[in-house]
Amino acid sequence: SLHEHARITAGQRVLIHGAAGGVGHVAVQLAKSCGAEVLATGSPSNHAWLAELGADCAIDYRCDWIGKTAKEVDIALDPFGGPELARLAEAVRSGGVIVCLKAPHPAHERAARRGVRVAYTRVAPNAAKLETVAQLLAAKTFRVHVDRAFDLEHAAHAHALGEQGHTRGK
Repeated sequence: SLHEHARITAGQRVLIHGAAGGVGHVAVQLAKSCGAEVLATGSPSNHAWLAELGADCAIDYRCDWIGKTAKEVDIALDPFGGPELARLAEAVRSGGVIVCLKAPHPAHERAARRGVRVAYTRVAPNAAKLETVAQLLAAKTFRVHVDRAFDLEHAAHAHALGEQGHTRGK
């Protein structure tokens, strides 16, 4: 998402929405490793942790209007889609991009009128990218946080918790 769709480069302002989640906490680290200024949305209880991961600024998504706190960002990563995409579009500068991890939504038309490109990511196996991630993990310059582990018989409960969207990591 950050490399192929957004073409991230050093010095860009990157907004990671849902930064404490499974995708978000990985994206914070990847964006920071590229030399980006990272703005991250999350609950206040996660702000210190997001800073440890490399976020330069943590935004409370519950009470801070994202477009007021985060302005003129080059890239926004949207793991939620839907109405959140329209909200993020207010933070992205004209010529910037929102990379959405969900299905297309009519809000992308509003973003386009503001000069913001919207790209949609579809997950597919990629051996080269997985090798890069494996190297980052082996070098301990990158980490994946596991919130909790469940026995297989509790898989439905684990899935339900993940769907609520309030876990730290995965």
